[in-house]
Amino acid sequence: MQKEDISKRVTENSKKLDAEIRQNPRYSEEEIKKSWKEEEWQIGDMTIKAIGVCHVPETFLEFRTQIEEAIKESDLVVNEFSPEALGFYDRPQTDKLKGIESRFNKDYNLEQLRQTYIQHERESGAGIFHHEVELLAAKYGKDLACVDPTGAESPEQALQSFYIYQKWAEQGAEERKFLEQLGLLGVAAALGAAGAETKINKSMTRRSFLKKAALFGAAATVAAVTPKITKVSLTPKEKLYSNDSAMDKNEDSLQNLRNPWIAESLRRLSQMGYKKVAFIYGVGHLKWIKKFLDDQWLCEEVLRESEGLIDKNKLNSYAFQIFHLSPGQNNSEKFVASEKMVWKRLEEN
Repeated sequence: MQKEDISKRVTENSKKLDAEIRQNPRYSEEEIKKSWKEEEWQIGDMTIKAIGVCHVPETFLEFRTQIEEAIKESDLVVNEFSPEALGFYDRPQTDKLKGIESRFNKDYNLEQLRQTYIQHERESGAGIFHHEVELLAAKYGKDLACVDPTGAESPEQALQSFYIYQKWAEQGAEERKFLEQLGLLGVAAALGAAGAETKINKSMTRRSFLKKAALFGAAATVAAVTPKITKVSLTPKEKLYSNDSAMDKNEDSLQNLRNPWIAESLRRLSQMGYKKVAFIYGVGHLKWIKKFLDDQWLCEEVLRESEGLIDKNKLNSYAFQIFHLSPGQNNSEKFVASEKMVWKRLEEN
């Protein structure tokens, strides 16, 4: 009965999400279709259904059937970012995060930044798409894996390392203060402005602000605040990647470790006995991960040369996590699948 109830809840939520997105799409059908790719990879006895997407909710308007079918047929779903499982929507952590200052600005605590992140999910596409994947994994009773060095962080880690939350908070505070002066605070709420207070930017005129507000929901704004899908640079020694304009020029960036780490994690999953995996990622990653899967020596060499970065960021302690839907008290702000089931790491079961 519990399984049937979860399926019904998630299905109804998916219908509601699609209806909301259809009313106000931020990306065109052409953009979504251009960023869609399906491939099949093999690692030993494990088959991977690799789906490359633009990870924004509009993707479900065009390809929901294909995504759900891949998840339904899998043993495990590998998600680029899993906000529910990682605790981004967990109410009990509020008090803890309130007591931690942002390293970017001591005037903000991490709970303020978490709320800002949630408020801007629709504009950035940073969580809604991935949360829907989590719900679909729950709907079909599949395990969930999060193995991305930049997408498997706890809320505290992510909020302390990803400056975009701070920028959103400052922007929201600035807009809120300006609207208070204009007597338009209700508009600020509609725009999702953050509640933190800060100094007014004197250079922002009423005209420029209203112009900015008018564009707030436009695709151009989404593109401006959405982190770009980056291709990995192997090592500075590899000429093949020296002309990759999308690589992070900072050799210590975890961005440059994502694809080889993910490829090695997929090999690890095959050793754990999984037979069918649904791999759902930003389309820009697919060709690089496939290259590292095809050339295991090169993958291992890149990771070996990056041992210092791996140790510094303690990747081995968190950047390979598998979650199973398990009995527990649901304290989430967004997990509609069940009130008595939660995502728990396999070692916690």
